[in-house]
Amino acid sequence: MNRDIEEELMSCSVCNSTRPHQQKEPLQPHPVPALPWSTVATDMFEWHGQQYHVLVDSYSGWYEIDLLRDITSAAVIAKLKRHFSVHGTPHTLISDNARQYTSQRFKDFAEQWDFTHVTSSPGYPQSNGLAERAVRSAKLL
Repeated sequence: MNRDIEEELMSCSVCNSTRPHQQKEPLQPHPVPALPWSTVATDMFEWHGQQYHVLVDSYSGWYEIDLLRDITSAAVIAKLKRHFSVHGTPHTLISDNARQYTSQRFKDFAEQWDFTHVTSSPGYPQSNGLAERAVRSAKLL
């Protein structure tokens, strides 16, 4: 019966006209690093009218949250420097394409602190899934 329903839906021109025709790309997860805090992901989010910054370790899933008084690159960099001073500078930092992470100031910071900055696909927040998951967990707290 399932096969008959599926065949009927596939042959329906009205149903097919509204179906997405572009296939989804297969999920390509980031490799799990060999050491804690060697690969981290970051994101910013708003909760009850206030801005927050989250940094999550790809190895353990441990995340840390900071309240941001302003959402400039300088404020984000200050929070990251504090975390890097405690845990060490990561080899790789993954973020979305928010202006705080794509600014020249942030590029200079990545070069000075010697880490690779990787951005997720524009308009596709799932590609920074680790940070997005940490945001969701933080909001549930």
